[in-house]
Amino acid sequence: MLKVDRWSPSPEACPTPATLDIPRLIGGVACFFTILGAKLWLIHYASNPTPFWDEWDVADFMFHAYGEGRLTIRDFFQTHNEHLIVFTRLLMLLGVEISGYWDVVLEMIVNAIAHTVVITLVVARLARVLDRQRAIFALIICGALNALPFSWENTLWGFMTQVYLLIGFSLASLACFIGSTAWSPRWWLGTALATMSFFSGASGALTLSVVIGLFLLQILCGRRAGLREWLGIAAHAALTIALVLSIPRIAGHEPLRAHGVVEFLSAFAGVASWPAKPPFGLLVYLPATAFSIRLIRKPPQLNDDQWFNLAVLGWITVQFVALPLGRANGAPVSSRYLDTLQIGIVASLVSALSLLAARVGSISAQRAVAASIALWFLLLTFWAGHDAYFHLRYPIEVRRQTAVTETNNVRGYLTTGDVSYLTPKPILDIPYPSAERLRGFLDDATIRSLLPPDLTLDGTREAVIESLKTGLLQLRYVLLGLGGLLFFAAVRLSRVR
Repeated sequence: MLKVDRWSPSPEACPTPATLDIPRLIGGVACFFTILGAKLWLIHYASNPTPFWDEWDVADFMFHAYGEGRLTIRDFFQTHNEHLIVFTRLLMLLGVEISGYWDVVLEMIVNAIAHTVVITLVVARLARVLDRQRAIFALIICGALNALPFSWENTLWGFMTQVYLLIGFSLASLACFIGSTAWSPRWWLGTALATMSFFSGASGALTLSVVIGLFLLQILCGRRAGLREWLGIAAHAALTIALVLSIPRIAGHEPLRAHGVVEFLSAFAGVASWPAKPPFGLLVYLPATAFSIRLIRKPPQLNDDQWFNLAVLGWITVQFVALPLGRANGAPVSSRYLDTLQIGIVASLVSALSLLAARVGSISAQRAVAASIALWFLLLTFWAGHDAYFHLRYPIEVRRQTAVTETNNVRGYLTTGDVSYLTPKPILDIPYPSAERLRGFLDDATIRSLLPPDLTLDGTREAVIESLKTGLLQLRYVLLGLGGLLFFAAVRLSRVR
């Protein structure tokens, strides 16, 4: 058994799940409205109906098979680079069925809603270890952090559904394993969700490795025991190995991988330090580290919510390893990876707030902890603000302007057949790296028939879908305003016992 100390969460830190906490609920709704409003604002400002880069490759394969009536289940499991994007392919086809054409803006809106739901549920689940006022504070910070368009690439790229599904399936899987015993119905559900995360992105192959580590730690802490648990761990280990071995190696991506310990550690430090820079980034996860150590020294019961927070910290650590391994030389801290890293920031924030409620000894010691956490929060705010100020406005504006140029060139070629609209052009003046291959896509009858009316200028639209899209985008300021008002209401109500 491990040595324990006197630390324990505050009495109201783990509210009874059956109790409906109205201020928390209002805070969650406010968080949802704030993030969704910000995402819809970005889509309205910088989105474009022209498909972009990898989207053409996926469409070339899927839409031909679909249009010719030869699409099979096996086709959904074809790899795209290192990934199996089964659910992304399904949603692309569903979008074609609903709109009648290939509507990447609709995909962006659906992604925005899905991601906002996932983020809100995750932070609400993490905040269950906090009392009411601290939980609402966590929701406010989460809303503000995710409202900033750090991950603008994913928001403006309908194809990036897999990022949100990977996060959602992985963390839902971890939630299922909290309090469940091996081979129980929840254990099976968690295993299924973890497997589904693999069919959203390659790093999903490592989801069950977090569960294995969590279960081994709980066995070491005396919270799990028995042959069934060991057999469950063995089954998860075998499945993890099988999933990892099934990830294809892409020859063209070899230069992006870490080649040696130095490259890996350099990329790891950069990923784990965001939004700061090494070595200051070592402080970003200091509260999370302290939370983990205290939890291990005094392990709670299996169904305690603190285990979920520890599992999420384990999951983000696995992402810190996976990103440098696969993209050490491919900008591992670029915008498209920040949706994942923001989960870690929220988890570390909740860890800091939970430490404020801990009984750590004398009054002077408690004041020292509070002062340290306040300083940490100010540093984190400065780092996030600095990163947003210097790294957001320019690339988003460049993407908006280049997307307009891409659309004009594609539209010009479709209406005139003049190849000078496609070549010779700078790489970001057309929506695919190869002008010749893009021309092949645009000349293909199947793909051309599914292009959005904004490109083909044929005037055919699904009125209901267009009205829905327009209405949702027009709600952006309403949602942002409602988010602010509801946060204010949640704070006021949280003061009422």
